[in-house]
Amino acid sequence: MIGILFVIPALGETKAVMLELPVILGWSWLVCGCLLRSLVVPSGQTARLIMGLTAFLQLMIPELGVPVLVGGQLLRD
Repeated sequence: MIGILFVIPALGETKAVMLELPVILGWSWLVCGCLLRSLVVPSGQTARLIMGLTAFLQLMIPELGVPVLVGGQLLRD
């Protein structure tokens, strides 16, 4: 929401993404570390695939959901 309202108009889309990227990746790194410490993930391929899919969804849901909920944009936009 902050990006849509303030950062994109001030910096442009490309610079806003460049600013947002380290924040999102850092947050992902912290969440992944917390999950790995608190959960025992088996070494099997299925368990690791589920863990990776969960991480991917945690990144994509806010990326797709915030513009739809806050800005009224459609997913095709």
